[in-house]
Amino acid sequence: DIAWEQGAWAEAAEYLMRRAALEQNPDMLRQLYFRIGLIYAERIPDTDIAMKSFQRVLAYAPDDEAALDRVAGLALANRDWKLALGASERLVRAESDPDKRVRHLQRVAHVFATGLGDRKRAERALIVALDGAPGSPAALDGLIEFYRQGGDRQAIRLQTGRVAAAMRTRLAHDEDIEGSIATLARVMTVRAESGIEGAGHVARAANELLGLTGPLPIDARAAHALVTPEFDDLVYPPSISSDLRQLFRVLGDRVGKHVGVDLRAWGVSRGDRIRGPDSAFATAARTLAPTFAMPEVDCYVSARAPWLMVAEPTSPVSLIVGSEVAADPGRAWAAAAAGLFIARASLAVPARMSAADAAVMLVGLIHLFAPEFPALGLDTEAVAVAAQKLRRLIPTSALNELRPFALAVSPDAAKPGVLTEGLQQAMVRAALSATQSTTIALQLAVGTAALPPLVQLRKHPAARALIDFALSDEYAEVGRLTSR
Repeated sequence: DIAWEQGAWAEAAEYLMRRAALEQNPDMLRQLYFRIGLIYAERIPDTDIAMKSFQRVLAYAPDDEAALDRVAGLALANRDWKLALGASERLVRAESDPDKRVRHLQRVAHVFATGLGDRKRAERALIVALDGAPGSPAALDGLIEFYRQGGDRQAIRLQTGRVAAAMRTRLAHDEDIEGSIATLARVMTVRAESGIEGAGHVARAANELLGLTGPLPIDARAAHALVTPEFDDLVYPPSISSDLRQLFRVLGDRVGKHVGVDLRAWGVSRGDRIRGPDSAFATAARTLAPTFAMPEVDCYVSARAPWLMVAEPTSPVSLIVGSEVAADPGRAWAAAAAGLFIARASLAVPARMSAADAAVMLVGLIHLFAPEFPALGLDTEAVAVAAQKLRRLIPTSALNELRPFALAVSPDAAKPGVLTEGLQQAMVRAALSATQSTTIALQLAVGTAALPPLVQLRKHPAARALIDFALSDEYAEVGRLTSR
């Protein structure tokens, strides 16, 4: 022991060998030969003596994992493939921790690929490692490197797609939130490197969620994606179907006439319109307006509701944001893009209505064509009044155009809260797409500049939905559109 502590390795080895020659206790002999093996494996390199020492350990304790690990490593170094494979497979069977099993399976794969020329079995070992520990960076990197060496880009796409799906499932159950997002960041980076357009957007979103990067500088070109036909199908949740959206497009400004438009509800009036060039919000709105086929736009900042983000179908369209939104150029750009996006679709009014009022209006509209449509949880008298008002507003020619879209709306889509929540989700998704910043979009969704940790954010319904979208294949497709 003194020689060991002083680093006198030859003297320590000699003493240990003498002691082993006299010792008869199997447990003590196991310890002695293991220490001898360490000396000749690390301090006085002699692989033959080291191998014999560790094999002696296994003679006394066949399942000694430390000795098996040493034997496997030495056998690899000596290119003794059969011995290395046998020891590594025993370690795989003995290890119950999936993350620890990764190293042993990768050693098995190395033996098959390098020593035995069997890439199929090597691939299988690496896939088993990744399937057992999908969140393991080592397991992912090992399989990706294997495919890169073989020039198999298609396999990289297939396996990273599987891992991405597994991480999203874990996130849905709030399992290892930060670890799952970190793995998604790595996976999407690899997918981007393999030529999948838009995957880099998801990787950046994941890294920003983890605090590894900050918001990118605003790129005005990204807003052009918001007016493409494909964009609507990507950012509106399933509850806001294409038929429902088309219903409101045909209605146009009649919705505003039905509900009423009053800027004073937001604490502003026509006289508060921002005219000068010093407002980041007004500058953003006027820069973006032509992209949405709106030559003019009126801008207002409300002190009453600091995190407000609404549009009103006035002429020209009015965008109203809260003082906290307008105070930051990134948030101002995001809110302007989101407001113009929702206004262009003639959905600005239902997006800012109360859950109950929006549902009453929608069911009342559908009752013009299907009186038996269920008014789930709604005041039937209010629905009847809404139907009467809408009938007076809508000309007969428009009714024929509206009919197929109204009849296609499902009862679930007309439940209180579904319409407004879906539209608000679409707005923050549009804000994310326009700025490519999860930080900015989450601030708008939650209504605070100081975002809480991810675990807490996942408890906020709007934030949770936005995070899921930012890490989805749909957002990757948005990234492809904005990169055009």
